[in-house]
Amino acid sequence: MKPPGALSKEELLALVKPGQVIYKVFKDFDEIIGFSSHTVCDGGVSLSSSHISTIKAQKTIYLDSWFKKEYGYLFDNYFHALAYSLKLKAEHGQKTKSEERTGMEGAV
Repeated sequence: MKPPGALSKEELLALVKPGQVIYKVFKDFDEIIGFSSHTVCDGGVSLSSSHISTIKAQKTIYLDSWFKKEYGYLFDNYFHALAYSLKLKAEHGQKTKSEERTGMEGAV
């Protein structure tokens, strides 16, 4: 079941514009459950090669990976991404850092 705030492929493609931030939360990434990262779109969409280009090429969003192989989910809202990441970690008994729980380094 798709978590709250997760983007469908159509919703993601509608959002793509220069400067749009997309948050990625991996269900299982090299055994790191709930790993999250973000990328910033540069506005380019190449549907022929099925990817959305971003400012950093290594963080390009390959649509086949996210919408066919089910790596995890994409979000445009930081708080939805954080909630899903923390949920995955809690389900798998992983400890979280205080910065990850609160968004502030050293917070309790």
